[in-house]
Amino acid sequence: MRLKTIVMAATTALVCAAGAAQAATVLSSNTTASFSGPSQAPFRPVGFTDITVFAAPTSNIATATAALSGPGGVDLSDAKQDGVLSVPADYTLDGSALVEQGSYVDTSAAPGITPVGSQDTSPYLSVQVGQNAEVTLPRVHQLSMYIGSLDSYNNFTFNYANGTSDNFSGGNLASIVPDPVDNGDWTASNSNGLYIFTFNSPLTSISLTSGQNAFEIADIAAAVPEPATWAMMVMGFFGLGALMRAGRRQQERALAAA
Repeated sequence: MRLKTIVMAATTALVCAAGAAQAATVLSSNTTASFSGPSQAPFRPVGFTDITVFAAPTSNIATATAALSGPGGVDLSDAKQDGVLSVPADYTLDGSALVEQGSYVDTSAAPGITPVGSQDTSPYLSVQVGQNAEVTLPRVHQLSMYIGSLDSYNNFTFNYANGTSDNFSGGNLASIVPDPVDNGDWTASNSNGLYIFTFNSPLTSISLTSGQNAFEIADIAAAVPEPATWAMMVMGFFGLGALMRAGRRQQERALAAA
């Protein structure tokens, strides 16, 4: 492959790899985040893989269907057994959190969607007071979460491949949104929507908790660049360096001949 072709391909790869990210706010030395507001399903950027795949129950287990029709929901183990929740290979989702459907005062609220004022009607993850959700991932560089009715007492911990971790609250997330709201508004466009996180060190696990009811998430998804993309990006950096050195040598020869 000619050097110019390598550089052009690498530049394209860089643009594509960054395409999902918007104007981002630095949350820590490891993480930046952006917010794009409410939307319709699927609640993830193009090219991301769902970690949480929610669906109506696929079995005839009446207890699961009944539980989703009222407060209390279905625990994660039963949700996976009954087909309400599935998680792809290489990822895990465990803990005492629930899968809910619908909104219940003082318990849990379905995430707000577009048009503004509407709420999602499908199942979602609900981390209530005293509960937790633990996610493991295969070293991802970008993560998205579609969060509903953001509250200041919603908490999450990111653990990274470099051995460090960051603890964030709903207040931290609200700070990146214009006219921030972290008071649990069920349908507001600045308290419901898609957050995209980009990591300097790959993310390996997440822990979700909440000081009060509840932390509601319609979707968690991840982006792991293909090895070929990373290889092309590295080749591009070397190629750009070579071109710059060649250009300097040509300028030096032209000056010497003048």
